[in-house]
Amino acid sequence: MALSYLDKNAPDKAIRVCSDALKADPKQSGIFYNLIGLAYLKQKQFDKARENMNKAISVDPGFLSAQYNLAKLDMLEGKLDNAIERYQKMLKQNPHNVKTIMGLADIYAKKGDKKEEISRLKEALAEDPKHQGAFSRLAQVYFRQGDFKAVIELAKAFISEVPNSSAAGTILGTAYLQNKEYDLAIAEFEKIGKADPKSLAAQEFLIHAYNLNKEYGKAKAKLKDTLSEKQGSDSAVLNDLALYSLSMGNTKEAIDYLNQALAIDPNTNFEKTCLRLCSAYQASGQPELAFNTLEKGIKKMPDSINLRSNLGNSYTRLNKFDQAIEQYQYILDKIDPNNSYIHLSMAATYFFKKDYKKAEDFYKRSIQLNPNNARACNDLAWFYADRGQNLDQSLTLAQKADKLSPDNPAMIDTLGWVYLKMEKFSQAAEKFNRAVTLDKDNPSIRYHLALALHRQGEKRKALAELNQAISSKKEFPEKKDAQQLLRELTK
Repeated sequence: MALSYLDKNAPDKAIRVCSDALKADPKQSGIFYNLIGLAYLKQKQFDKARENMNKAISVDPGFLSAQYNLAKLDMLEGKLDNAIERYQKMLKQNPHNVKTIMGLADIYAKKGDKKEEISRLKEALAEDPKHQGAFSRLAQVYFRQGDFKAVIELAKAFISEVPNSSAAGTILGTAYLQNKEYDLAIAEFEKIGKADPKSLAAQEFLIHAYNLNKEYGKAKAKLKDTLSEKQGSDSAVLNDLALYSLSMGNTKEAIDYLNQALAIDPNTNFEKTCLRLCSAYQASGQPELAFNTLEKGIKKMPDSINLRSNLGNSYTRLNKFDQAIEQYQYILDKIDPNNSYIHLSMAATYFFKKDYKKAEDFYKRSIQLNPNNARACNDLAWFYADRGQNLDQSLTLAQKADKLSPDNPAMIDTLGWVYLKMEKFSQAAEKFNRAVTLDKDNPSIRYHLALALHRQGEKRKALAELNQAISSKKEFPEKKDAQQLLRELTK
């Protein structure tokens, strides 16, 4: 009866029942004192809880349940060393008690002692190789440490004990994914899917594995199966299918999927669907429909920053700068006045409008609002360097952007551009070389590298980079300058 009251979160009734039972049957006092202690523990009356649990142990020194509850109380009160000492005494009484071993693991986890936590979890699994809790906990510790090979070995050992554990199979598949062993991950998730064809989680993991392995066709086919099982009525799945279609260049199919998603459920994922539909229309050369989609979206969600900023970006691409500014200004006036990224969009638009004073002001404000906005730091660095202004400040900004977004070819290119303007040609060439390594098909960066090599007197290397830049199928703003330099160097 007392346990029932505790389960129902009625500790007062549990205390009353146990107190009556103590009078009726004092021989069982240890059990009743322990239950009263638990009831007080639920009420967070720790002193009374400890008093009654100690009474239970005084009646029966070997009463493990009361000792375990006292250890739990020590832990709640932050008396971690006391809890460890208590668990160790319990283990001397019963060295094979997995519950006690797991309790010790909990304490060491709270202390941040990973070595001891791992040791205790391993000990629990040695006592009970099928213990799901110990296995899952140990796998989580290894995942947090980035030791995916350890997770793989652990999961294999557990599966050998519990062959049909889908949870262990999922952990093994996830570890393979993290370790970039995509084929093995796919095999594991396919096995789980065959064992439980209705498991949506297994299908989602498998789709993710196909993605990472760049098997987009299989991912798309699996999504279609999922959609079929849901009788074609899941807007989220339709959205994902559209994304695959876009990535595979099938914009017409993507547009069909997204329009289906909006027709089935015009509310769920509405913003995301509108944004993807806009991208699909733009990719298919239908800019008017892209604009219509965004405008309809804004009518329904007037305070959507994503929809308005995308509309502003679309206007900027068409050189309709005033209309773009109107959208960004609406966001700053009525939705989020401190949005660093919208200030950055304003800066770019004023830059294209050739209002450089306002552009500079918005760049500065963007960084002021978010000093870790790497793109804002990068763009202001380029803004100064391109004009030969504030080069020391430009260098500081470019170095900060590079640090905030390491291995980003655009940031490294800007840093190289600053060095070029400072006439530090060797350092400029080094940065441009690094940027080209990360983005081999970028003709603009190759042109910048050619400039640095030319200024260093390395004509042959400069010509090679110029030829690669000019022969690229990609257009770049400095193409005419690159062609002019090529003519000069081949005279």
